[in-house]
Amino acid sequence: MADKEICHYFSHDANARHNEKIIALRMKYDWKGYGLYWAIIEKLREGKCYKLSMDYNIIAYDLRCDSAEIKSIIEDFGLFAFTENGECFYSESLCERMAIKEVKSEKARIAANKKWDTSPDSVNETSRSQRMSLARKKGRHTAREWNDMKDFFGNTCVKCNGDSHMKGVVKNHIIPIYQGGSDGISNIQPLCSKCNASKGSEDIDHRIPFCSTHNLEMDAEWLPNDCGTTAELLQEKKRKEKKNKEKREREFSPPSITEIERYVAENSLSVDPHSFFKFYKEGKWIDSKGNPVTNWKQKVLSWNRHSKGQGDNNGNDKPVSLAERLAMDLKEAQEEQEEQKNEKRTV
Repeated sequence: MADKEICHYFSHDANARHNEKIIALRMKYDWKGYGLYWAIIEKLREGKCYKLSMDYNIIAYDLRCDSAEIKSIIEDFGLFAFTENGECFYSESLCERMAIKEVKSEKARIAANKKWDTSPDSVNETSRSQRMSLARKKGRHTAREWNDMKDFFGNTCVKCNGDSHMKGVVKNHIIPIYQGGSDGISNIQPLCSKCNASKGSEDIDHRIPFCSTHNLEMDAEWLPNDCGTTAELLQEKKRKEKKNKEKREREFSPPSITEIERYVAENSLSVDPHSFFKFYKEGKWIDSKGNPVTNWKQKVLSWNRHSKGQGDNNGNDKPVSLAERLAMDLKEAQEEQEEQKNEKRTV
């Protein structure tokens, strides 16, 4: 297997096989053509500026196929574009994807430089060793405290609860050192290497929910100075969750059938108020995406939009089952997601 560092990455739509051009390709060359198409994309990804010379014999030799097939796949299905001088070809979709990836990579590089002070512009800022020195002035843990904490949590990652199957744990500063966190034991938690690497700038104390799940009580010295016991922290967390839940319930009050009937009549909508009410009441006013309904009138309008074309030969509305309504709601969610994607592309 090739070394991971030299493997080239590009994103790939999970439903690419349903593209009309790809279907035409498959109709002529079956799945062999589909495989050759992606092999060509991989070669473009490796090429300079994501382009390849139109020497189909070389490509065919590399992919162990006929050069006529390669020529047809590249030229006959509108899957590739060509340079003005006619010497090279490329994939517009691949170029777009790689442009997005390069922007993300650049942002990540800038963020890493800012975090670790590796950029040339950061020479006058506080170095990592200086930050650690400041952190240890705020608090410093001992090797014994760290070993005691590992033993207390069973040498288990408190974030993933061992689901990553990584062996052992490493020290993780709850409030990162570069954000002003201390090196004291109250700011230390055991995480596996995977969770530690993906933590980023979050400052969540994962020890608290871990203790709640396993009915553990942490040593008071392990808690921040301005906090109480583990039980008190959990109680405060539950209080906030209850407060947020009550706030959401106050913001939305489920409508009565009468209110729905009035709204449907006023707007001349083709929606059965009783079916609508029953559907969302049984679902506890949760939509297909798992989010609480916040605007029932908008949902009524969505039902009306999806109900068009559902009538019988006499022009009357056909009864729609709850399963059909769920499918309509799911379709609406998908349409909303597609609209959001289009908005992002426009921006």
